[in-house]
Amino acid sequence: MRNLLIAILAALLSVSAFADIFQDRVDEALAKGDPAAVVKELENDSYRGNIKAAYQLGLFYREGKLVPRNDAVAMEWLEQAASTDWIRYRFKLGMAEAQYELGVMRRDGLGKPVGAQAAAEWFELAANQGHTLAQISLAEMYLKGQGVSADPAQAYFWSSIAAYTLTGSDLERPQATSKAAKNLLTAEQVKELDKSVETWYPRSI
Repeated sequence: MRNLLIAILAALLSVSAFADIFQDRVDEALAKGDPAAVVKELENDSYRGNIKAAYQLGLFYREGKLVPRNDAVAMEWLEQAASTDWIRYRFKLGMAEAQYELGVMRRDGLGKPVGAQAAAEWFELAANQGHTLAQISLAEMYLKGQGVSADPAQAYFWSSIAAYTLTGSDLERPQATSKAAKNLLTAEQVKELDKSVETWYPRSI
């Protein structure tokens, strides 16, 4: 499990550092009164295949930051960041943060296709890469049978993995899901699932 925690921490630090860099550029552009320059730069980077730039653009359009809010355009950029290119296609990897955002938007009825099934598919892609909120969301969907067939084993598995990276009040959602799922499993099933949790390792781009 130590390797799992190290891998997840490295991914989070990478995303955090990326966000800090772009926040500096955003602040600089606003100070100069030229937010369009940042948007244009991000668009150019995205067209060159920078999935993190595409992800940031998606967030800007979703939140209405630097540009007018536009959910349709936001989803276009997020899908570019979340999708796999030919190098990553075999492993079905894209940017986990973008995949999670698309899952949330699909779940909330935005974009096409909408609904729980499409949301679960995006959540699963992100969960496999170690995205904690995606793991929690996927676990809850398995517990309730939303977008996927109800599966307490999968609900217990993903909520248990998510719980390893959280502390305090953040543990409430995965622990609640884990407890509910555990009540639907046998002791032997729980034992085997705990072994799987211990040996699980996130995929990486």
